[in-house]
Amino acid sequence: MQKCVQFIGVAILALFLAGCFGGNEKENAVKSFFEALGKGDLKAIQSLSTQSTAMIMPMAAAMKCPETSKTMTNSNSKDEYLSKCYKEAYGDMKIKIIETKDISADKAVVRIEETFKGGNMAKEDIEVEKFGDKWLVNIHK
Repeated sequence: MQKCVQFIGVAILALFLAGCFGGNEKENAVKSFFEALGKGDLKAIQSLSTQSTAMIMPMAAAMKCPETSKTMTNSNSKDEYLSKCYKEAYGDMKIKIIETKDISADKAVVRIEETFKGGNMAKEDIEVEKFGDKWLVNIHK
């Protein structure tokens, strides 16, 4: 009985420490995604996104930075444009995780509060999906 109580105590301590130091993988995926957007890091954005999100992001950039999208002519200028647009649109944005709700074993929604340069704030639900051992941002809009 004492060994059982000891085991439970160690298990609870391990879970507590994992929560304190390991962070929440779902939330970390969202934080990393928005940090990559703010830096205009296209490779990181793609590695943190589902395939459908990676396809949607350039269209979202074109809507956020319509003037610059007119100057895109080749793939190098397209990458430069996307990077610049993401930096401009998200560089000064701060996010705060409000809550995470599991939908299933491989899907969750992370509610964030976004604070923009001028002080405007918005709340948004960001879906994440687990592929293999990695959580990825999945945007449907």
